Amino acid sequence: MSLNNNNWQEQVQTDIKKIINQYDPAKLANIQKIAKKKKMGTLMFIFSLLATIGFGIGIYMTLESSIVLIVMIICFLICAGFLIWALTIFGQYRKVVRWISEVMGQVNYKEYYHAALQENSNQDLQLIDLTQSFKTSPFKFLPSGKTKVDNVLIIFSEQQQNYYCYGTITQQIKQTTRDSKGRTTTHYYYYRFPFLTAQLNRDLEVNAVIQRSKGILKIFQGDNTTLESDQFEKLYAVNANNQITIRKLLTPKVMVNLIDNADRGVPKVAINNNLLTLSFSSFSVSGWSDPKGMIWGDIFNAPNTITEDICKEITTNLNEFFPRLDWLKVYDLI
Repeated sequence: MSLNNNNWQEQVQTDIKKIINQYDPAKLANIQKIAKKKKMGTLMFIFSLLATIGFGIGIYMTLESSIVLIVMIICFLICAGFLIWALTIFGQYRKVVRWISEVMGQVNYKEYYHAALQENSNQDLQLIDLTQSFKTSPFKFLPSGKTKVDNVLIIFSEQQQNYYCYGTITQQIKQTTRDSKGRTTTHYYYYRFPFLTAQLNRDLEVNAVIQRSKGILKIFQGDNTTLESDQFEKLYAVNANNQITIRKLLTPKVMVNLIDNADRGVPKVAINNNLLTLSFSSFSVSGWSDPKGMIWGDIFNAPNTITEDICKEITTNLNEFFPRLDWLKVYDLI
């Protein structure tokens, strides 16, 4: 899905321009100058740190040769000077960070999310929070072991009085192997699990789990419900505590929707009266902070890209959220 790139982005651009224009041009020029030095300072820090360590080792190795020792000491001092200079740039960059924080303190984030949501949905959605916890926590399909909740969008529908939370949980798996000589090697693997939870403004009066069928292994999925569609029965396994109310949810229309979407990454769905947990397919990531598939938090690093960063964050996050929310339409719940 692609968000409309018109009114709401123009609003962000206009507002940020007004905020920035409040500042003294000389101060703004200085902020821009410092920001441009960051990349150079980073490269210089890495180079000078490695060189300083290298020449330090060289000094130790050439203590008996006075001429080489003097050369090594001079090179060491030069590299140490560059290292101090790079650290000075990092110290100055704090001014940029403080300035960006000051600007962002005047930005109405929720207003921009609301505008983007309004232009791309007819449910009168608004952002409640962007945090690191679910307002309605997933109650099924949770990964085991060491996990961390990543960023979570919490969105409210004024029209339907429903709360939606979309975010991811990252799991770390530790694997230790031992070779023929008894030496151990430890590897860490990371997997990310997307979840959409919903708190509906109506009671579905059923506790159930609905998921894609594993064919002949369907019996091991706790399937205890036989519905009137043979095609649906081949594709899905349903475990429900009430055979009457589950049919109020899985109407002929909904079953047709699920059949039509059977090849589109169907989420596992758990229902507990008015609470829903939708679990989407997990995927591997390189570590806790790998941004792949994650809801973005603050990504502001440079004063001249604030508008672009805000629009990119909102677009990325809502492009993750809307396709997941569409599954509630498949179930005819919104």
